[in-house]
Amino acid sequence: MKKLALVFAAMLLTFSAFAQEQWYVTAGYLHGTTIEKNANTSNASNGFYAGVGSEVPVATNLYVIAEIEYAFQGTNDQTTGVKESMHMINVPLRFRYKFPINAMFSVFAQAGVMTSIGLAAKGTEGGVSYDYYGENGILNRLDSKLGIGGGVEISKKIAIDAGYDWGMWNMSKLVNSNMKIHFLHVGLSYLF
Repeated sequence: MKKLALVFAAMLLTFSAFAQEQWYVTAGYLHGTTIEKNANTSNASNGFYAGVGSEVPVATNLYVIAEIEYAFQGTNDQTTGVKESMHMINVPLRFRYKFPINAMFSVFAQAGVMTSIGLAAKGTEGGVSYDYYGENGILNRLDSKLGIGGGVEISKKIAIDAGYDWGMWNMSKLVNSNMKIHFLHVGLSYLF
């Protein structure tokens, strides 16, 4: 975790040495879909994310977006009695292109990668608790996602965005299992 924080800090310091960045806080809704390809099943979860980021101009209307976010997802299946929760750190790194409509309003499109690092993942079923990342856990902690999105920026202070990130790595430690986690996100950012 310390190494990740150092890498992120170094990245942001490098950006600031070459360009005038703009910092922001961000938060929003996170919908996760877990797809188990071999079992041909999927599971949905809901949650939120909150974090900080930096927008660095690299060319006319083109920016690099770097963020670090805490994210939570959870499910509570009333039918089966299964409850699950997952805490993670997400580190998106995206390119954003802005289409200025006027001095106060822009539309943007963005694409890039996101690294997800699992902090804790637990489940309970019938009063029995499971640690999905523990010694006998069934999930890998690290994932990489490819994502696209878009949004609007108002008064160069508020951004509303939505996007989708496709999980690229197999999250399951089980033999003959192929599990991917995808995210749909909708958020609000305040730029300072």
